[in-house]
Amino acid sequence: MNVQLKPFQLSGVDRLVKQLRLAAKEAKSGSFQVISLASPTGSGKTLMATAAIEILIQGDYDNAPDTQASFLWISDQPELNEQTRRKMLSMSTVLNESRLVVIDATFDADVFKENAVYFLNIQKLGKDKQLITPGDARSFTIWETINNTIEARPGCFFVFVDEAHRGMTESPGARKEATTIIQKLIKGSPGEIQAAPLVVGISATPERFNKLLEGTERAQRRVVISPDDVRDSGLLKDVITLYHPRLDQPSDFTMLRAAVQAWKEYCYEWELYCKTQNESLVQPIMTVQVQDRSDGKISKTDLNEAIRIINDEVTPMRSPSLAHSFQEGSTINLEDVELRYLSPPDIEADSDVKIVFFKTSLNTGWDCPRAEVMMSFRTAVDAVAIAQLVGRMVRTPLARRVDDNEHLNSVALYLPHYNEQELNKIVNRLTEPDPDTMPPVQVKMGDDVTTLLRTPGSEQLFAELENIPSYTVPRARKSSQVRRLMKLSRLLARDALEVEGPEDATDLLLRALRDAYYEVKETERFKTLVERRGKIEVMAVNWRFSEDLDEESEVTHLDMAKEDVDDVFEYAGRKLGEGLHKVWWRARVDEDESAKVRAKLELIALCLDSNVLEKIERTAQTAVNRWLNEHKVSINKLPEAGQQQYNEIRRLATDPEEVSLTYPTSIEGSTRDESWAKHLYVDSRSIYRDKFNTWETKVLETELARDDVIGWLRNPDRKDWSLCIPYESGDGSYHPCYPDFLVLRSVNNHVVIDILDPHLTKMADASYKAKGLAQYAAKHAHKFGRIDLIVIEGGYIKSLNLCDETTRQKVLAITTTEQLIQLFSDLSVEDQ
Repeated sequence: MNVQLKPFQLSGVDRLVKQLRLAAKEAKSGSFQVISLASPTGSGKTLMATAAIEILIQGDYDNAPDTQASFLWISDQPELNEQTRRKMLSMSTVLNESRLVVIDATFDADVFKENAVYFLNIQKLGKDKQLITPGDARSFTIWETINNTIEARPGCFFVFVDEAHRGMTESPGARKEATTIIQKLIKGSPGEIQAAPLVVGISATPERFNKLLEGTERAQRRVVISPDDVRDSGLLKDVITLYHPRLDQPSDFTMLRAAVQAWKEYCYEWELYCKTQNESLVQPIMTVQVQDRSDGKISKTDLNEAIRIINDEVTPMRSPSLAHSFQEGSTINLEDVELRYLSPPDIEADSDVKIVFFKTSLNTGWDCPRAEVMMSFRTAVDAVAIAQLVGRMVRTPLARRVDDNEHLNSVALYLPHYNEQELNKIVNRLTEPDPDTMPPVQVKMGDDVTTLLRTPGSEQLFAELENIPSYTVPRARKSSQVRRLMKLSRLLARDALEVEGPEDATDLLLRALRDAYYEVKETERFKTLVERRGKIEVMAVNWRFSEDLDEESEVTHLDMAKEDVDDVFEYAGRKLGEGLHKVWWRARVDEDESAKVRAKLELIALCLDSNVLEKIERTAQTAVNRWLNEHKVSINKLPEAGQQQYNEIRRLATDPEEVSLTYPTSIEGSTRDESWAKHLYVDSRSIYRDKFNTWETKVLETELARDDVIGWLRNPDRKDWSLCIPYESGDGSYHPCYPDFLVLRSVNNHVVIDILDPHLTKMADASYKAKGLAQYAAKHAHKFGRIDLIVIEGGYIKSLNLCDETTRQKVLAITTTEQLIQLFSDLSVEDQ
């Protein structure tokens, strides 16, 4: 792949490939299968499917390449097919132009070629279309091509149904009869097409697709991607800011001016950020949704006036900066400008366009991560439609979160014709889980949002905060530490931190493999494995026809053919990873040229020994930790994109790993909540506003009343710059904890940092979090003044200071929430 997958995508691809292979195996035995990938909008469904297809074609550490696999990709819109083909071409290192074939009216083939993806639009399959019509100019209809491929390779022909929730409803009167193209592929259609053994549905909401399968005998295999994982990955914007007039008055063009100004601000901030980070320039797009017109005119909205207002706010723009995506599909001549047509799939790649006018055409078939602002003149009340539209806009332009400027993690939506009730419907739609739209996001009203900058003179305080240890919490997916080391070595070489990183990493692993070899080479088990792997058992049976067909049998051993040794050697190499098996073989042959075959058998035997593989993994993990620690300072000086790539390496750990914090220059704040003093981020009037619950308010008021407090920071959940402390739950998995407040005090002319966490003991995971904070304190208490677990009882603050060893040991000894509650109950107010 040309694209680095996020951890949740890697996990999803692993699970998808596993299910595809299991289904393929069953399909070869005549069992019809369906595999569904259910993944929220914006999660990279096409990317994951492409990666899975690559693995099937190339093979991996567990399986050899499937040289017979072919793929039919079906969608209900030509734009979706073309968009998918372009994505695959840009993302894949395996699928080139010759392997990505668009089926058009001239397509004519006996079977689909191996290791190729064919794109078919269901609109081309109507009864009056050439593809399904036999004739002198056609040797095979598309139905015959599909049938022939199924018969030739039933377990190697995968039918992918893109956006599988579309176009798959059954008519109530024909539940047993296939009436749509997709139904025909799933159920078969007598006289036309047999059912495809392997069907793969890809969708954000596969419920209707799954319902269609009811009553069929297909085995169903499902891969589900969590919306939370998508949201945490940085692929989607964090915040949608809604702007609408609070009074019912004409405001269309006033709001349009405001939207243009917001778009100009995005342009400025993106240019500044990209220059600072040495990124390719992100050029934001503004979309303007206009009204329909029923009298034959283009739109009820005055396009000439809209363009005049836009040009009042910016340097006058003409085509190609201005474009439209109306269904008219051709250039529109207005008073002062020609408005060129730009199809939705082409918007993202068009480097000239800045403003795009549309009606409803952008809800589907459109991905444009650089669409930052939308203004709607429409009065539609369909919250679903507007949420789907916004769902197409919330992809992040860099496919990652921006740490240094939180405003660039937002998208602005201007809705002059939506009243409060309608807005609430939209907000509910955007903030509730709905994978067809997107994972839930935070929605803010425009008047409530402001940008907060670092408090003047706070440089030293931020420097102190950036010295405290934080942690990354590994995802559920555990990566091979060998692969993790090699990924890290390539990053370090790219950034000139370890110029010969890949070579040094390979040498280190080779030495570990050699050490393991010399430890076991003389053992009987190893010798037996080497000998056994070089032989295959054959049962010889002799029939004696003269003695009433009595039989004799004996087991004989034959030397394994070179080709079979090579196959097993390659399998072992995939298990080991990163081509290390070939490095081993070359080194052994250099030592002993006569050991060309035996060296392969030795490697196979080593890979059958779990202790050897564990040792290689430990060696790789130790090297990763060493390099990350040695280059911590240099990594933290890299641009954000580089730092985040190293953080992805950290997240592939088996256990939580320590990381450094980097605080952004600006964050998003509120304009309407209560004001608080001494916060390290403030607005233009040096004020910080936030709303806290009763416990948090009590703790914060008490702290700010102290004479030694010189600053504090709200530590929000799930920000890349937030202090994260891991804790282990009852099932052994790790989770992140984000303590509420970081308070900075001046003690004897030194800055002392306190961690304060008002801790609800009623929560199911309260005892696990408490122990996690105690374990953190056991390692890092010397860097803090206090690490306090806090409850409020009877209006009084009670705290357990985990920097105190006696207190910490008591917390570490608890096993239940009841025991934690008892620790607080044993405290008297005088103890505090």
